[in-house]
Amino acid sequence: MRIGLLFLLLHMAATAAAQPNTRRPIVFVHGMLASGDTWTSQVQRFLRDGYRLNDLAMLDWNTTSMDMRKSVHQLDSLVQAVLRRTGALQLDLVGHSAGGALCLQYLRDSLRASRIAHYAHIGSTRLQAPPPVPTLNLYSPDDRISGGADAAGVTNLALAGHDHYEVATSADSWIALKAHFSGQNKSAVRLPDPPTHLKFPLAGKACILGENRPEAGASVRVFACDSNGRRGGKQWEGHTDAAGNWGPFEARPGIAYELVVEATGKRPVHYFRMPFSEQNPLVYLRTLPQAGMTARLLQGLPQDSTMTALVLFSAHRAVVHGRDTLEVDGWPLATEALASAAKTAIAWFVVDDGDKRSSGTALNAFRGFPFMTGVDLHIDSRSGAPLRIRFNGRQLLLPRLASNAAITVAVME
Repeated sequence: MRIGLLFLLLHMAATAAAQPNTRRPIVFVHGMLASGDTWTSQVQRFLRDGYRLNDLAMLDWNTTSMDMRKSVHQLDSLVQAVLRRTGALQLDLVGHSAGGALCLQYLRDSLRASRIAHYAHIGSTRLQAPPPVPTLNLYSPDDRISGGADAAGVTNLALAGHDHYEVATSADSWIALKAHFSGQNKSAVRLPDPPTHLKFPLAGKACILGENRPEAGASVRVFACDSNGRRGGKQWEGHTDAAGNWGPFEARPGIAYELVVEATGKRPVHYFRMPFSEQNPLVYLRTLPQAGMTARLLQGLPQDSTMTALVLFSAHRAVVHGRDTLEVDGWPLATEALASAAKTAIAWFVVDDGDKRSSGTALNAFRGFPFMTGVDLHIDSRSGAPLRIRFNGRQLLLPRLASNAAITVAVME
């Protein structure tokens, strides 16, 4: 009996050792003008797949300065911190767009590379030589920002029909990441089942737009909203810690939320979200910078008691003419002039150009920038009707806040 039991235990140990390690920690690195919430959908899928929240980490780096030496040091500090807290010997690394260029710099050093088991290079610079670790080169031929091509010495995967942002966030991308990190064949990987929770935690981070410096000590308030976007009861209130983290609080499916972040000396920013369906540890709240390139770009945002300053943010993919629909109070915004595939518009600044009339034309300040579009629309904050956002058949209603008192952000999913 004992011999049989010993044989069984040895067999189980050998079988476990032969199984690919699917639970190494993962560090994600975002691209230009983005933040850690780029990875929300992928993090949620990994959590559904059995990863622990402690195993998943996001690097928030300043892409407006592009100080690669400083950012490589910041990435290495995060990698070592994740290895220490998890006890892992190596982790998997993911870089998107400019984040891919940062990861390639990181991997040039053999000591740093020894900490990485696998690397995924997504929608980024073309690989001139294979990195020193097993690498997935994931790209889309329809990516109008970085394009992409097969490279020697790596695993290549092209996802047709994906825009520059979507290639990092889609379910197809997650399947490719899971297969690469676990050693499974891609055809054997299945998406984890969607959750059916009655309540779940939400948490996130407050940081400065573009710079990604944490907004420490900021006030955060969370309210439930009714079907017309009117504020209901307060769900949570607190202040961010030194790293900008806030929360968590318990959310429920089917409820839309208003989240307000206010830092000393800055206009409050009110975020309006469609109902969440599962836990989300990456609800980012951005405040406006007071200096630098991004501050100069946004200096034209109105501060007027009669009009709303609206920002639209697409959470998972760009808005592309011919594929997507987007309307603000009936004005179509997904036009060829405003939403070309080459523009890859993710953030939309919908404000009056100063004449208190709506033309629906592009604002000159944003013409030279990818990912961002400015549109001349006069949104009267004195109207009693809710502001109506429609994106690909989904609708979000929100109040018309005066721009001298607040910036209004609608997150579209």
